[in-house]
Amino acid sequence: MDYWYNPDIECSIVKNCMTFRRFKKLTKYLHISDIEEEKLTTVEGYDVLQKVRPVLDIIDNFHEKYRPGRELVVDEAMVAFKGRHHIKQYIKNKPTKWGFKVWVLATPQGYVLRGNVYLGKKKLEIRECFFGVRLL
Repeated sequence: MDYWYNPDIECSIVKNCMTFRRFKKLTKYLHISDIEEEKLTTVEGYDVLQKVRPVLDIIDNFHEKYRPGRELVVDEAMVAFKGRHHIKQYIKNKPTKWGFKVWVLATPQGYVLRGNVYLGKKKLEIRECFFGVRLL
C-alpha cells in the first residue's frame, strides 16, 4: 500500500503499472507454494511457513548477489498480519504492532540480507540455555 500512498517510499514503476485495487485483487489469489508438495499439519516434517517458504528462500539468497559494507544491523521487524495464526505476535513499540515477527540482518539503509521468522518459544535443553546463544 505504501508504494501508492507514502511519498517517502513511493515507487512510480509499481504505481504506474497497476492500481492499488488491482494489486489487492491479484494478491488475494496469489499462491506461491506447490500444493502437491504441501504436508498436512499432522505429518512429521510439517513446516508452518510452507506456503511462503519459496519466497523466504529467495530472500535468504539475496546475500549471494550483494556485498554489504561493514555496518550491519540485527533487528526485529514486523510483517503486518490481521488474520489468525498461532505465530502472530504483538510488539507495542513498533509502528506495525500485530503481525509476524522476523529477525533480520540488514544494512543501515534497510536492505535485508537474511531473515528468520520467529515461530514461538522453543523448549531448550539446560545446556543450550547456559552455554549457547542462537542467532541468525
